[in-house]
Amino acid sequence: PGSSATPQFTVTDSENVPLTYTCHVVGWPDTVVTACGPTTTLDLGSAGDATYTLHVKVTDELNQSSLAGTATYTLDTVAQAPTVTLASPASSPGTDTSPKFTITDNELVGGPDTFSCTWQGPGVTDVAPCASGDSFPATTDGDYTLSVTATDTTGNTSATAGTASYSV
Repeated sequence: PGSSATPQFTVTDSENVPLTYTCHVVGWPDTVVTACGPTTTLDLGSAGDATYTLHVKVTDELNQSSLAGTATYTLDTVAQAPTVTLASPASSPGTDTSPKFTITDNELVGGPDTFSCTWQGPGVTDVAPCASGDSFPATTDGDYTLSVTATDTTGNTSATAGTASYSV
């Protein structure tokens, strides 16, 4: 995956003759191909995060065409906020002083994400890497909130956090 909305591809052919290139991206108008040739460039600026397949066909001066070559590119510009739920105990409020939470990765392309957790409650604010199934200290009566952001494999961090609460 990549975060560039204008990826470039190098097209090679074994013939050493003038060639004509024909390029298209499956399911998209031809305007997303801004340069078609030995270096082919796409403009996915108006496209969303997804996997795109480029098809390139070359035709020589004798009008003989090659089979279409293909390349795929996964555009990944946004990390999705994870879903956070209380796993143990089953409900809140409770008396458990080490509640555990489930963190679900909602990344649409690429993955898996890594997570950063902020645990806030009476007298405590901790920020640390975390994973699904981690427990957090709730040693004082009161309300606690776990906020989790996700960072995907291309380095995008979710703009919003997934949250869950617990009360002792």
